[in-house]
Amino acid sequence: MLKSAKTLLNRLKIDDITLDLTSGYTVIYQQGDGHSAIKVNEPAILVIDGDSCLAFGKEAENITGKCPDGVRVVYPVQKGIIAEPNYCEQLLRHYFKIIADENKSPFRFLRIYPDVLAIIPHSATASTRKVMIETIDAAGAKGIELISSLQAAARGIGIGKDNAGASIIMNIAKDYTEIGIISLNKIHYATTLQVGYDDFQKSIIEYIRVHSDYTIGINNAKKALDKLGTAYFLPEDDEHQEEVISGLLKRTSVPESLKLTKLQVHTAIRPLVDKLLTGLLEVLEKAKEDMADDLKENGVNIVGVGGRISRLDIAISQALNIRASLANNYETCIVEGAGKIQAARNKK
Repeated sequence: MLKSAKTLLNRLKIDDITLDLTSGYTVIYQQGDGHSAIKVNEPAILVIDGDSCLAFGKEAENITGKCPDGVRVVYPVQKGIIAEPNYCEQLLRHYFKIIADENKSPFRFLRIYPDVLAIIPHSATASTRKVMIETIDAAGAKGIELISSLQAAARGIGIGKDNAGASIIMNIAKDYTEIGIISLNKIHYATTLQVGYDDFQKSIIEYIRVHSDYTIGINNAKKALDKLGTAYFLPEDDEHQEEVISGLLKRTSVPESLKLTKLQVHTAIRPLVDKLLTGLLEVLEKAKEDMADDLKENGVNIVGVGGRISRLDIAISQALNIRASLANNYETCIVEGAGKIQAARNKK
């Protein structure tokens, strides 16, 4: 009888998930027998009209900047923590329902929502941890636990819990950056910078505003960053390489095409690269002398959406004379690392 009841519960229960909101995206990784996978990877954005939600995630991002007066674009997570709990709950309910509906159990209408291992910034306070747990719980999840993003990232790039060698993790999210030294799966020292991937786009917008007769929006700034952005110039680079984007003429607000060069984009983003380098220096100054060999060998591991910034690893290596590398799965390694930790806990 007990065995039958347990079997029924297992059929009703949805596989455990790991949840990462810290990057500015909603990233959900689900456990499964041989089929663990990223189920959701979309911007943590909602478009709200009165009491109605018009769009979530990628769909919401596509209409950002085009919404009429009275329609709000809501970013419920700011700098890795939940700033708008009610909207974040609505966002999570939306994605939890999608995952639950994929459950093929004939009893899925009685769905039991999953246990969740949620990722939080290293610098999260007790109050922000409490808000995270309460919001996820209100969205329907059960058995909620939290884990540091830096620890999850370390596991995601292959640093095991018993690895004694020190490494540096640089996690560049949408609106902040965490840098920490990891040793024996513990954080020796970490700092948070108020610079994120979105700031690189905003720096291009500001550069165009100051140095031209045009203004541009975030989507065209992203296009310029993706096409021309580089943190480091190589000798063979053509600084005059161009990309045509759209903007508005300041005097008349008439839409026009304008050309941006690789050098202009590099000039716009270079101060932010320097801020990241300064943050790395701060962390290196806190390293113990006996970590020197480890840090020389393991270097800086770049994760997060900021890994999209071309040649950031080269800029770090050249400026600080330390090895730097971009994780192969830089955008998802944090949630995947947390998933590995969750799976290991479940086996105990």
